[in-house]
Amino acid sequence: MNKDDLNTAIENAKSIFEEITNKYNLMKKKDYDEYLVFSSPYGQCEITSSMRMIAEEFPEMVNDSIHKTKACELVQDIRKLREEIARTFVAKSKDDLRKKMDNYEKSLAQIAENLEVMEDTFVEIRFNALDYNIIDELREDPIISLKHTPQSGASIRIVIGTLDELKQVINTKRT
Repeated sequence: MNKDDLNTAIENAKSIFEEITNKYNLMKKKDYDEYLVFSSPYGQCEITSSMRMIAEEFPEMVNDSIHKTKACELVQDIRKLREEIARTFVAKSKDDLRKKMDNYEKSLAQIAENLEVMEDTFVEIRFNALDYNIIDELREDPIISLKHTPQSGASIRIVIGTLDELKQVINTKRT
């Protein structure tokens, strides 16, 4: 999925999430902090993550390509430089390492713009404070993906949909 389709899917997910928060008065209750994440069996990251952050935190979400390979190499190089900077006590050496890392960071940001994400990645709601009554209601509400949300009472997983499904949503309720 290209960047434009991803942005469409994100906007549609946010619209559905807003509808859910209004319907269930979420976010208005004290101690509640719901948010959206990209997820798969391989990992997750917040939906607000940049493509650069996705490459670093959740590379399994990215389609295999030469850009992904290069991005993953740069991520590893940046991590090594961070460790080296932390172990270095000589100011000049630290400055040189930081400059090198800045260049890697810029390259990673440029390459990340060419990454494409997996269309079967889920968008889910995460809850910092659980209200099982609301989760039970949500689990049965056609506003979320009944297809992908586990219907077991033991599950707190609420799936809005896959990126592929969400890029096609036009503010309609789904089943």
